[in-house]
Amino acid sequence: MSCGCESATGPMCGPPQPVATIVAGPPGATGPSGPTGPAGFGVTGPTGATGSVGQPGPIGQNGALGATGATGASGAPIAFFTGEIWAPSLPTDDLENLQGSRVLDFGAVNFNSGAYLFMLAMQIGWNGGEVGANELNGSAVFLDGIIPRQTIAWGRSKKDPAGQSLGYAYAEAQGYAHIFQATITSGNHLYLTCSDQFYILGAQLTVFALPANVINSPGFI
Repeated sequence: MSCGCESATGPMCGPPQPVATIVAGPPGATGPSGPTGPAGFGVTGPTGATGSVGQPGPIGQNGALGATGATGASGAPIAFFTGEIWAPSLPTDDLENLQGSRVLDFGAVNFNSGAYLFMLAMQIGWNGGEVGANELNGSAVFLDGIIPRQTIAWGRSKKDPAGQSLGYAYAEAQGYAHIFQATITSGNHLYLTCSDQFYILGAQLTVFALPANVINSPGFI
């Protein structure tokens, strides 16, 4: 069978001749992405350096105060002025022929100026016997230097009972201890003076710090 060509050595076929040229068409559309593969496993890196401390925040508000504790025991006296003690060998004789003073100097204040609590003990004497006025009213004054700080009143009533002349009935208001608050000045002398109806026979003075609580009493009702 001849393929349409010949040679000197005999019939043989040459390369086939193309009948038509095949041209590639345009690329097709991109297909969808495939599924994501599994995550890899990396090695954890070293911890970073610690950062510097920031600025301190503002101080918070103070909390509420707790309840006030119980008042402690009273402390020892701050000072004691010895004054004078009336101790005659025969008190009745001394009263009948009364001798004494109307000014007592306790001494100078050797501690800080300020307000203190004072306990004043006094011994006083009226003129004895039936001589003198029936009604006697007096006062004692506590002085800080020349400044009056406290006044204490005294009184005695002497009356003829039922109009008789045989004797007298006495009504006396006397107190030998008084506690009061007063302000005093360091360096000043403290004095006790009395009016001329009686004598100061003796007195002593003790000084305390003011208590933590001072209650002003309503008084008599």
